[in-house]
Amino acid sequence: MTAGRTNIIEISLIQLIFYIGVFLWNQHIGVLLSLSFAGISLSIVILSYLADWIEASRVPAWYYPLMWISVICPIVVWIFFVLIGSANFL
Repeated sequence: MTAGRTNIIEISLIQLIFYIGVFLWNQHIGVLLSLSFAGISLSIVILSYLADWIEASRVPAWYYPLMWISVICPIVVWIFFVLIGSANFL
């Protein structure tokens, strides 16, 4: 494994632990944080792709996978809590 891939795995695990902890602490705040952070990250990814499409930039190779992880992790945790039935906020 390369160092970049290891860093992305570590960051994704840290994000998963953070979102699970927030959901266990308070479900309503967990929903707000996870869905808002996922939306903000998705907006940043879309804007980055548009900016890169308009004018080529020197974005590091780890940037886009990291941003997609930042979109996917909170959504995965939210879906997990919805599926196990502890989410009484729907």
